[in-house]
Amino acid sequence: MAPTSMASTSITKSLFTFEPSDIRLKVNYNGEPVTAHVSSSAMSFASPVWKKFIFPPWKPIAAQNPTTTYDSTPAAKKIIVLHYMKKNKNVLPVEEVDFSDDNGEALLILLRIAHLQFHDTPATLPYQTLLQVAVLCDQYQCINLVRPWLSQWVADEETSSKKFGQENWIFIAWVFGRERVYEALARDQVLHLKPIDNSVYRTSYPLTHMQEINDPMPPGTIDHLLEIRKMMMNDQLERVHATVDKCVETREFFCASKNFNARADDCNAMALGSFLQELQKLGVLPRSKNQKIHESMSVSEFAQNLMSMNTKGVHPQCGKAPLERADSLGFSMPDPVLDAHRRHMKRQSEGGMMK
Repeated sequence: MAPTSMASTSITKSLFTFEPSDIRLKVNYNGEPVTAHVSSSAMSFASPVWKKFIFPPWKPIAAQNPTTTYDSTPAAKKIIVLHYMKKNKNVLPVEEVDFSDDNGEALLILLRIAHLQFHDTPATLPYQTLLQVAVLCDQYQCINLVRPWLSQWVADEETSSKKFGQENWIFIAWVFGRERVYEALARDQVLHLKPIDNSVYRTSYPLTHMQEINDPMPPGTIDHLLEIRKMMMNDQLERVHATVDKCVETREFFCASKNFNARADDCNAMALGSFLQELQKLGVLPRSKNQKIHESMSVSEFAQNLMSMNTKGVHPQCGKAPLERADSLGFSMPDPVLDAHRRHMKRQSEGGMMK
């Protein structure tokens, strides 16, 4: 092994060595396997899930004379083990736990806090690291461990959560109980989601960005948002069709110059034909093709396309589509936040331990 590589490995090992320690963890850090040395006591206090890993209920009971069993161990290790044997009815800790599937950087942050190494805990976290910390806090039910740092870590949530490529902020908000941020992101995603094949994308308007949404996401979130999206698209289509029916029936919806007796009938007829032609281009007409709209546009894109249609009448001032005058488009959105998620975020924000 080259000297530089040996030095790097040595530094990495030292990062994951916490004293006093009595058990080992298998860790993956920057693509390299590392053996961490940690305190079973600190780990167990930090997370109820870690406690079950380290002191599994199914593990055999220790010998009646634990001091004899551990006479050969270092003094610090013996104190930790005896303490937890007393607390856990003589159940011995396991020797090693495998954490190699977890993000090493996020795990290191949690281990430092658990072992009271607060001076090494970062005051700010980049998006990807914050996301991975949220994943582990959810997985190991240890939000209380990081609570003193949360206000600093999410200080830029108003801007960071809206950036393209950072769609999993909705998961961060869910884990850390940021209900207001979660709801704002849910509403935004309803308006900008576009399902394509078996994937879901967040889009911008004009369509200059499109980002696939992947896990981690709060359970049931995407399905719920897509259902609301479908309801809103159908609502908009119904409003448009109602306007079309009214226009065809009255033919007095387009011309703004009828009070001046300036060829209003000709203008209405010309504008109506132009209006119907534009709707055909969008796929609104005939109605049998409406499903394609669900598959090709986001709610926001569809609404913007409708509002920007330019119908042509005899008079220049009659070029606006009747949808604008009829106020045919509405953005009345059902609650994008599931009740179960509101309850979850309330518990997380109040510091309640998840059961």
